[in-house]
Amino acid sequence: MAARKRKSTAKKKKASRKNLIFGVFWVVFIVVMAILFIVNIDEIRNTLNSLPVPAETEAQSGSGELSTEPAEPTEPPESVAAPLPPEQQETPPGTGTTVPTQARKLYFVRVDAEGKIIYTPVEHQVETYGAPLAETLGALLSGPSPEEEASGIRTLIPPETRLINVSISKGTANINLNESFKFNSYSQEGYMWSLRQLVWTATEFPTVNNVQILIDGKKNDYLGEGIWINKPLGREAF
Repeated sequence: MAARKRKSTAKKKKASRKNLIFGVFWVVFIVVMAILFIVNIDEIRNTLNSLPVPAETEAQSGSGELSTEPAEPTEPPESVAAPLPPEQQETPPGTGTTVPTQARKLYFVRVDAEGKIIYTPVEHQVETYGAPLAETLGALLSGPSPEEEASGIRTLIPPETRLINVSISKGTANINLNESFKFNSYSQEGYMWSLRQLVWTATEFPTVNNVQILIDGKKNDYLGEGIWINKPLGREAF
């Protein structure tokens, strides 16, 4: 009986020793692997980074997955040029396009046999593009036609005078001229008649009651010597 107990105890001790050795082995193995991993971590990382990445598949239509391929570039829309005004549009040869005109009354002057200056209204066919007052004043500043000059019709507006712009506000036509209008070779009488030509031509329009003269966008007190132009002028001013 005692012999059996001794054998059983010996077997248990032997098994316990084996388990201890086995456990120590795995502990040592794990520690060694950890040390190797730490020592070679940079090499392992480089190896992983060098591995090829598998290409992603295209998303199937209606599958709910997003496509990884970049979208095809779209071409920008073609810009559309603004249409040119009629006077700048090219007319194809042989089309015979006619520019519309409108009869306008322009006020020039004539010197009679006694040397007296009198105003002379002349009807001109003025090309129209949608700004009738500006077009009419432009025709006035262009002066009489050669035929009219041959018949004695003149203008006393300085020849270098140009219309910058014109606007109408509450019956007043604001006529903005360049500085050349301030220099009249016909002296005081020339200043007065050049103003009369502008005022009478502009007030032919039913929406214009009087005229405010501007020089380079600004009001001036006087034109020439003592002609007050800092307020709107109507026909009654002459």
